[in-house]
Amino acid sequence: MKDIKAKFLEFKLIGIGRTKNAFIKDGMDFYSGRINKFYRFNEDYLQVKHKSEDAKQIQKEEAIQLQKYLDAPGLNILLDEKGKTMDTIQFSNYLQNHMNQSHKAIKFFIGGAYGFDASIRQSVPLKIRLSDMTFSHQIIRLIFAEQLYRAITVMHGHPYHNV
Repeated sequence: MKDIKAKFLEFKLIGIGRTKNAFIKDGMDFYSGRINKFYRFNEDYLQVKHKSEDAKQIQKEEAIQLQKYLDAPGLNILLDEKGKTMDTIQFSNYLQNHMNQSHKAIKFFIGGAYGFDASIRQSVPLKIRLSDMTFSHQIIRLIFAEQLYRAITVMHGHPYHNV
């Protein structure tokens, strides 16, 4: 295990829309509990009342709501189809490197059904793609939580990654 500076406080997952499916809620509770054994992990899902059915307008409305989280202290990373692809070990090392830079929080953002507005993509240089496949913005929460837990276990030499 590499040295992790004590100044690192938490991981945050920020998304659009409440989780509607019980199996996703149950899975998130399961992985949140596991992650919280190592680091604080918080989720925040924003309810955005859309004034339009136009995809671009919806993205802009969601961007306004996301901005306060982007402006808060910490490192911002978009989970985005145009992001960098990495395997679990690379993701674990990526997190470790950012944690060692004394970030108080590492914030991961999941866009809504239409993805992120161009203004968000331009303002956040760090982007990760979880798969070449397309997933709903609901199910990707659970996939990400499992991958975050897996990466953390790699950092700590826990056997979960090899099971």
